[in-house]
Amino acid sequence: TKQKRTLYFSNPKFFSLVSFGYNKVIAHYFWFRTLNYFGKHYKGDKQYEDLENLCNVSTTLNKQNIDGFEFCSLMFAWELKEPEKAISIWIQPFRQILHIGDIIICVELLTHSLIII
Repeated sequence: TKQKRTLYFSNPKFFSLVSFGYNKVIAHYFWFRTLNYFGKHYKGDKQYEDLENLCNVSTTLNKQNIDGFEFCSLMFAWELKEPEKAISIWIQPFRQILHIGDIIICVELLTHSLIII
């Protein structure tokens, strides 16, 4: 079924260039595609070959989408059984968030997530 797979571009820089400054619009589109893709495969074949690419594009183009980082990291940890990749995704917002309140919340969630993993 590889011939039927949709080709996903994995380079967020490409979408940043072609979005003409509307990065968040493209990011939201890919965020919805990520959720749709995961749900479709979760109920179906449980094969998530393109999940990493979709997560990468949606979170890179909109670094304020904490839900995206959270969802992708949790799915890599629990559904795909790749906790190292999950942690690397989860840490990304720490490099971008500037609001101290958000950092405190993220640290609490990260600590809780690591205890569960």
